[in-house]
Amino acid sequence: MPRSSHNKRKKLHNQGMTLVEMIVTFALLSIFMVCATMIISATVQTYHRSKGLSYGMQVGDMLVSRITKELESAQCDVTKMEKVAGEEVEDVAMLVEKNVIQFTNKQGSHVSFELVQHDGRQYLAEKYYEVRDEGGNVASKEILWTFDDKAYMGYEVKNMEFIIKDADHPSIVCVALTLDNGTYGQYEINEYIECYQFDNSEKESYIKYYPD
Repeated sequence: MPRSSHNKRKKLHNQGMTLVEMIVTFALLSIFMVCATMIISATVQTYHRSKGLSYGMQVGDMLVSRITKELESAQCDVTKMEKVAGEEVEDVAMLVEKNVIQFTNKQGSHVSFELVQHDGRQYLAEKYYEVRDEGGNVASKEILWTFDDKAYMGYEVKNMEFIIKDADHPSIVCVALTLDNGTYGQYEINEYIECYQFDNSEKESYIKYYPD
């Protein structure tokens, strides 16, 4: 009889987990998995935002650097320019409109910065205007220069504005860019650029600003 009692106690100890213990275990596992998922999701989102910000900064710096390099060395060559709407403006060395700026670069070429469409996306373009000789013949064809698509890292230029905030110092131009990426969202950059060749009030008078 004592031997039979010992075997019964041994069987009771080897029965395994009860239903309550299993429910508690699965509940704890569920809580752990939810917490782990939330932590991983937050980490991925933070990495995603950081990556998008980094790409946006690189693209923004690339575009602003190009514009800055050209405007800082823009020449005060008084000539005649045509507004986007077609109206001609006399005695102008730099024509600033809301989304377009025209000027003469240091090589003496009539150029502008504007936005162009390509494959359904909008990019910055540097336009070199057509040049004709005294006989009216084309000496140099119009050229449209842009960065390669890959340089934009999935971004496009949603909006670009040229703003002269101080009428007394029109040689300081603010460039406002809004970049957009369907994955990372938008990135904005504002840069003030001084046109050093327009270094006095007489030269600044040849800068014409049309904000509307």
